[in-house]
Amino acid sequence: MIRMITQELFTEVIEDAKKSDDYQVWLNKQLKKNGVEGYIFQPNCVDDVIKLLHVCFGEADAKDAISYFCLELDYGRKWKPGIWLESGTDVELSTPAHLYSYLASKA
Repeated sequence: MIRMITQELFTEVIEDAKKSDDYQVWLNKQLKKNGVEGYIFQPNCVDDVIKLLHVCFGEADAKDAISYFCLELDYGRKWKPGIWLESGTDVELSTPAHLYSYLASKA
């Protein structure tokens, strides 16, 4: 059973996860720039957000598009044409709104 959420809420949650990841990257760049060795992994809920959205969309996310969008495509920033094909048709995954539309079409 799909527990659909609105596109607005979906986008907000994905954007919040992106901000959390971006902050961690920014912080570690600042530390490195100032001569600090190592990397700090800040606690965040990105994995939990992905897991919860995956449950909400159920079978519509059978191909793990949410996880792929967030982790591999860096929240859509690394998307380019041809990277995600569905029956030979290009699926744009460059924004949370595009991801939501793709998932909603599978519901």
